[in-house]
Amino acid sequence: MTIKTTDFKIEKREYQVKIEGDDISIIDTKEDREVGRGEFDREGQDIVWSDYQITDEDLGELHTYLLGFEFGDERDPDNETEDTDPDTEKEKRTKKQFSKETCKVDFTPAELKEFAEDMAQKMGTLIEKERAKKEVTSQFKAEIEALDGEIKSLASKVRNKFEYRTVQCEIVRDYEKKEISYIRTDTGEVHRERAMNAEELQVLLDLDG
Repeated sequence: MTIKTTDFKIEKREYQVKIEGDDISIIDTKEDREVGRGEFDREGQDIVWSDYQITDEDLGELHTYLLGFEFGDERDPDNETEDTDPDTEKEKRTKKQFSKETCKVDFTPAELKEFAEDMAQKMGTLIEKERAKKEVTSQFKAEIEALDGEIKSLASKVRNKFEYRTVQCEIVRDYEKKEISYIRTDTGEVHRERAMNAEELQVLLDLDG
């Protein structure tokens, strides 16, 4: 897409305008920053400004200049008219001439009410979106924490190469040694051994008796 640029000077202020398609960007050349954005309405041969940080007077002059720069002789003659009827010079001077300019227009109470209602609706939508975002974030946080726990558990298994599980063991009593052994049924290994307690020894005495 072709990008066109043009410079515009108002008293001590200098601007550079970049035009990319219908998009317009105004740059304050001294401060090297963007101070305005808008776009051409080619059907209506006008400009719609979405944001600007310059005075209304400067914007008005830029608006008029850019319309001429972009549309030139293609502009609707109704936008800027001058009576060319071949009358006398006196009649020419007395005929009314018109030109469309960018001027400050106060909003009507109805427009302000409409803006307020639209703003309230969009605020409600924004709050709902933020709430939904928090719910999704909370859900993802819980899932991430669960996965992190599983990864740590697996890493521990790989590192240690074992884990503790409940294994059924057979209880074997050796009355000669007065010991009790717990034999693992899965491997046949002795899990642990212990000495018989007094109650268990009493059973041995009863048997001997």
